[in-house]
Amino acid sequence: MKKIVFLCVTLLLTACVIKQWEPTGGRYVMNSQGFAVDLPAGWKRYNQTQEALLLTRDGITLQQISISRRAIDKELPHTKKKFAKDMLPQEAAGFIIDDILSNPDFSNVELIDNSPVQVSGYPGFKIVYSYRTKQGLTRKVINYGLLHGDWYYELVCAAPARYYFERDSATFERIEQSFKIL
Repeated sequence: MKKIVFLCVTLLLTACVIKQWEPTGGRYVMNSQGFAVDLPAGWKRYNQTQEALLLTRDGITLQQISISRRAIDKELPHTKKKFAKDMLPQEAAGFIIDDILSNPDFSNVELIDNSPVQVSGYPGFKIVYSYRTKQGLTRKVINYGLLHGDWYYELVCAAPARYYFERDSATFERIEQSFKIL
């Protein structure tokens, strides 16, 4: 009897975990965040929030892609700075870099690239950097950002620098190219 109860509880918990992540592939519209994007087949989408789109292929500690927006008058988490409507993309990139450098969970931050780019047809920026976690793992990140109206949109790919970043960054670049503000 105990084995049957244990098996039922295990199956129930497994079903709850599985339901949180849905397979992806094709066009995805996230009305709550005001964007549409093409999602790769073979990845999974976290379906428990409407605050951001979160994707992974092998688990979020191995690679994660997130797309979100925040109101420009909302403070950045580590510097408390706020964007302004008339801000140039490179000024906004500077705010994001300051916030990255102020993150207490990051050490040995190395800025690899900071360049202006078009994101969804609008002036934006691309920041590439690496950092070391408290556990000593080096992670690499690509961060695209743009200001549009009252919103700051951000597309981020983060993965361990060794193997996963190189393998999955091309997928992220295809996602970024398909990103459209609604």
